[in-house]
Amino acid sequence: MNGIIIYGTFHGSTKECAEKLAKLTNFSIIDAKTALNMDFSSYDKIIIGSALQKFRVHPDIEKLFNTKKASFTPEKTYFFQVSTNPKLPKYFQPNLQNIKSAHFGGKIDWATLNFSERIIISIISFLCKTNLKNFNNIQEARIKKFAAEVINSK
Repeated sequence: MNGIIIYGTFHGSTKECAEKLAKLTNFSIIDAKTALNMDFSSYDKIIIGSALQKFRVHPDIEKLFNTKKASFTPEKTYFFQVSTNPKLPKYFQPNLQNIKSAHFGGKIDWATLNFSERIIISIISFLCKTNLKNFNNIQEARIKKFAAEVINSK
């Protein structure tokens, strides 16, 4: 089976998940910016992964769907997201019509955040009375299950 994993990441968590999927599926892996110039017709399976930040998918993923939408048929395309909130933005949901998708969980790595992101996370942590500075609830079992579903699908 010939497959590719395309990802868009803000701070590396989505890339980490894409790399885990690549090991489980033996698919090649590429970032979304590079994928904009590719032809996907030779692939049996396409997995697209995006981080969500500020209630938006990664800009490179959004651009990829806008320019290559015809390549992403429900029969061969799969989508995963990495975010603290499992809900996808409503504006993006039509892009995934009939495409199997999964939410792997989210991760906040304090060391990778810029100044304004640190302020936002600090405020949210304070308001929610929880420490989000090094939050990680990415579920390895979800990644394994998703990989198995992709490989075992016809």
